[in-house]
Amino acid sequence: MRPENWDAWVTAGSSIGLTYNESTGAAEGADPGTFLNVLIQPWAYEDFMKNGEFSEGTMTLLVASSPVRKEEPALGGFYQGDDFR
Repeated sequence: MRPENWDAWVTAGSSIGLTYNESTGAAEGADPGTFLNVLIQPWAYEDFMKNGEFSEGTMTLLVASSPVRKEEPALGGFYQGDDFR
């Protein structure tokens, strides 16, 4: 269950296909893996930027999305599909 207004939180980081396993050497154009976005509450981000520490009650959220292949007119690449539920 996601918190209210989570989509207005601050993006702390993003990755695609991040893994801690050995590379499989996937072929070019293959599915790049899952999009991962780490979000943090706006008030918690502001506190961290002021104090250099996360305040009590800070919450982060990891949002995973499937990759979707670009269609015309794009010539290649992927974009974030629906979030995993």
